Amino acid sequence: MFSKYNIKLTRKPLILLVDDTESNIQVLASLLANQDYDLTFASDGKTAIQSIQEAKPDLILLDIMMPEMDGYETCEIIKHNPETSDIPVIFLTAKTQKEDVLKGFEVGGADYITKPFNEMELLARIQTHLKLKLSLDYLIEANEKKDKYRTIFNKNLRDPFTSLLSLSQMIEQSADKMQPKEIQNIARILFNAAQQTFSIFENIMTWSAITLNQSSFIPKRINPYENIEEIKKYLTPIANKKNISISIIKGTEDDVFVDNDLFNKVVYSILHNAIKYSYPNSNIGIGFSVCKNEDFVKFFILDKGVGISDYEKQLLFNIESNYAKSGTSGEIGTGISLIICKEIVEAVGGELWFEDTEGGGVTFYFTFPKFLE
Repeated sequence: MFSKYNIKLTRKPLILLVDDTESNIQVLASLLANQDYDLTFASDGKTAIQSIQEAKPDLILLDIMMPEMDGYETCEIIKHNPETSDIPVIFLTAKTQKEDVLKGFEVGGADYITKPFNEMELLARIQTHLKLKLSLDYLIEANEKKDKYRTIFNKNLRDPFTSLLSLSQMIEQSADKMQPKEIQNIARILFNAAQQTFSIFENIMTWSAITLNQSSFIPKRINPYENIEEIKKYLTPIANKKNISISIIKGTEDDVFVDNDLFNKVVYSILHNAIKYSYPNSNIGIGFSVCKNEDFVKFFILDKGVGISDYEKQLLFNIESNYAKSGTSGEIGTGISLIICKEIVEAVGGELWFEDTEGGGVTFYFTFPKFLE
């Protein structure tokens, strides 16, 4: 219904029907039942206001003649609340006088339809107002994400690009005066900066694909133990440089249902972070078990590193903050990888959180949907 407007809906539009006559509600519900909308109902203005606080609708069909609080007053309250003022209200009423129609628009109504109504006309107007509302929501969300992208690029890519530019310029201008050892050191720094830049770029592209619902990720059955073993092999050389051991604690035989690349990115990023912020000669534990509700598998990655201060906890998942700190051996930190991990986990319906580890360090927990036979 909305595809030609490039609006990707993650849920059905929600319409609130408000009328004190049950038969009117039944007629509307029957008409809208096959239109791919979710419906909620209220029999008076006060109940409608309460319902909106619990679940904000995308559109309201509102009767005028109701006891205690009529439709005009109900609409005024909705429009005076900044949290609900953007909800389009269509008056659907038997009041046909010109002054009634004008008052409906004066109190903030988006449209005014008189009873008895033409079914096709009503459906067309509902669809038109929903398209306008959802298009506006989409533009607002896209603008907010654009600001986030700007923040991420400024925060994470400026420094490595500056290093690449300044050091490459130094070689260009002074290579004939440098010793081979100096050139080798600069080349190493350039390589690290380029590697960091590429890693950040990959993370940003993954994050943008998820947040804009443009990813081509396909969930499938995954054996987490096998994937974690592969990731451990890949990260072991990095851990060995600090004499850090990685122990896998297998607590369940259950598989998970998630995109393979997304699963690997989350596990790799959190485990890599644990290595970065662990003290040399320590141990990192990674394990998983079925959650209490049995629909998710809970993973944990535990380290005995520097931990996270109370101040840092407030900044850790804040995209607007400039939070980043170096690892225990001077490794560069950007702060973006954990933000992306949280976005990935929440995008598939899971959760990501952390707790202080007894004796120092931190434990990160995250959940992925369990594969159900």
